[in-house]
Amino acid sequence: MSDHRNPSSPVHITFESNLKSDADELAALAVAKSKLSEQIKAENAVNQRMSFHNGNSYEGEMLNGSYHGRGTFKWSGGAVYEGNWVHGKRNGEGTYRHPSGALYSGGWRDDKRHGVGNYKYPDGSVYEGDWLAGKRTGKGKSSYINGAVYEGEFVDGKRHGEGRSSFVNGDSYEGGWIQNQMSGFGKYVCKNGEFYEGHFTSGKRHGEGRYVFKNQSSIEGRWVEGIHQKQKR
Repeated sequence: MSDHRNPSSPVHITFESNLKSDADELAALAVAKSKLSEQIKAENAVNQRMSFHNGNSYEGEMLNGSYHGRGTFKWSGGAVYEGNWVHGKRNGEGTYRHPSGALYSGGWRDDKRHGVGNYKYPDGSVYEGDWLAGKRTGKGKSSYINGAVYEGEFVDGKRHGEGRSSFVNGDSYEGGWIQNQMSGFGKYVCKNGEFYEGHFTSGKRHGEGRYVFKNQSSIEGRWVEGIHQKQKR
């Protein structure tokens, strides 16, 4: 059953009095045509309620046979998407709920999480930040149920770039990351106040660095896979 929306208000077109050439007039007419086309499409959009043989259902706006505008899609397995659609795909702002407890609210593009959004995982962990083509990419913050927190840059869902992490044991690290591992220059601070500042590779102290103990004494030099290299005499 279809329910047509009220027609949009007419498009009012005002031409500038200072159009200086035929080219200016043609450009103004092109803009007017585009606005008129958008209005016609809006007036053709309809609200529909549809149920499918597999148990899925859709309720919301449609245009030319496709989900278009605001609408809610329910899967037979219990998942629900409520938000914006463009030509049959989730685009714009929307919320997706999964029966596992997962919940995403934010931007979409072509059926993938895209833009800024918040994702709550089934175990209660939360990610807040940027998405690109369905993956955490850009700047964001991950908070885990065990108390650990990472805030910084992501690429393809992994910690990659600059970021700060607070660990469950009370330690913290701030610096470079590559593929979820501490890499590049950074500072690792232990719960007891001791810290290492220098280079890391694949999560280990590697390269030039300095380790400072609680009594403020320190050792400096080169590290290889987490082990300080004594200078040869």
